[in-house]
Amino acid sequence: MKILIIANNFKEKDGWSRYSSLYKKALETEGNKVVSVSEEGGDGDFSFLKEPSKYIRNIFLSYVHGKKLEQVIKKEDPDVIHFFVEPYANLLSFIKKNKKKLYCITLHGTYAYFPHLHQRNLFSRFLSGFIYKKALKKIDQIIAVSSYTKDFFLKKYKEDPRREIVVLNNAINIENSSFMKNKNIGEEKVLITVGEVKSRKGSLQVIDALKGYSQKYGKDNFLYYIIGKKDDSSDYVQLLKKKIKEYGFEKKIFLTGKVAEEELKNYYSKADLFIMTSINDGFYFEGFGLVYLEANVRGVPVIGSNDSGTKDAIKDGFSGFAVNPTSSEEISEAIYKVLDERLIKKENCLAWAKNFDISTKAKKLINLYESLLSNKL
Repeated sequence: MKILIIANNFKEKDGWSRYSSLYKKALETEGNKVVSVSEEGGDGDFSFLKEPSKYIRNIFLSYVHGKKLEQVIKKEDPDVIHFFVEPYANLLSFIKKNKKKLYCITLHGTYAYFPHLHQRNLFSRFLSGFIYKKALKKIDQIIAVSSYTKDFFLKKYKEDPRREIVVLNNAINIENSSFMKNKNIGEEKVLITVGEVKSRKGSLQVIDALKGYSQKYGKDNFLYYIIGKKDDSSDYVQLLKKKIKEYGFEKKIFLTGKVAEEELKNYYSKADLFIMTSINDGFYFEGFGLVYLEANVRGVPVIGSNDSGTKDAIKDGFSGFAVNPTSSEEISEAIYKVLDERLIKKENCLAWAKNFDISTKAKKLINLYESLLSNKL
């Protein structure tokens, strides 16, 4: 089978590119020929695209690059054309569909239905919706990375509410993951959050929860590391620092900034708990949450939100806990269950993560391709 993937890049620096890179390698491992189109410098076989947001409402750019993509399709003659990044689907609006070929799109999160991002500009919302809906009508199969993303899309896209959407969760590479035992320092319990420091990642609520954990359970033997890119001048980072000082947690909670890969592995090796209680920020939400599985595969229990795609990434009570992200009391209770009652076992975390191995997910995707292609014969 020959598959054409349209992605932003394959550098694995963001959610889209990590998804694209994993599936590209796995599809090739399974014996398929994979050809890729990416943004300039994105390591694709054909690299002429701009970054994804440029296509949300730009008819001219979508048309020009749609015609370029059409030439790639004619030259490569793939069986499957799969848009791994949602805004690039707008190029399909200006491509003549070949009924013998299979056209797919993967929906990840906020951009599953991106016209809604233009709430304050009715014209932009109309224009964006017009292009995207035209493209979606040419798509044979929509795939969502979580049930939450699927439900979100169906609420926004009302053109064909009966349309079947397949949920195929995100994946991780179990074989290449580093399995490490937790190594606690003395009596202190180590909590980590990994991700860019911004309000919707929920670190402020975790800090409040740790205050409650300390007061309610009499526990102060913890260290909490917030690991990821941060802007020290931002209001949110300043608020976190203020809260840390107010609670007297200067020697317990640390904003490390972005760290090197080896240092990140070291944090995982010391971690007793991975916690990121993501909060929906307007139209922005967590579509899945690979970071929870990346913690689980190292035997680290997790705590995440029950109001996002992370519900698919966490088996509540088995690999961790899914909680109300706005309830510091519920978060602190979950922290106690993990750190002190030790209700989540390391072996269960690993067993859960293995369900999301890329080799298994890629085979499911291939089976889906084959089934849909057979219907076109």
